[in-house]
Amino acid sequence: MSPTRSKGILIESVAEGSPSQRAGIRAGDRLIKLDGTKVEDIIDYLFNLEGPRAHLEIERDDVHGVFVLEMPEGEDAGLGLEHFKVRTCKNKCKFCFVSQLPKGLRRPLYVKDEDYRMSFLYGNFVTLAGLT
Repeated sequence: MSPTRSKGILIESVAEGSPSQRAGIRAGDRLIKLDGTKVEDIIDYLFNLEGPRAHLEIERDDVHGVFVLEMPEGEDAGLGLEHFKVRTCKNKCKFCFVSQLPKGLRRPLYVKDEDYRMSFLYGNFVTLAGLT
């Protein structure tokens, strides 16, 4: 293991008896890379976790190490990852459909979601106004 500091994604939980627990991964560790690819959010994790073996670069107490997961077909890695903060639209467009919604609807309808990750994971609408 070598000392360094990275962002990655926080591992909030590790399932009992899972490949991750068997490999020695713990809650509180940070997942930095998966099979050599940086992991910034759950989409990176889901997109790159494939096959019966995975190499996870983990940060624990400012020290990096690589853990190897052996996953029989159909078995989940067993990691509970932190949820990301939703990116919202900062524009003040006069034609914004969210701004034109009537009062009294469910609160989540008034969130100006501008996060492609929510669209990818949950099918939320995204205008792409904030992407450059």
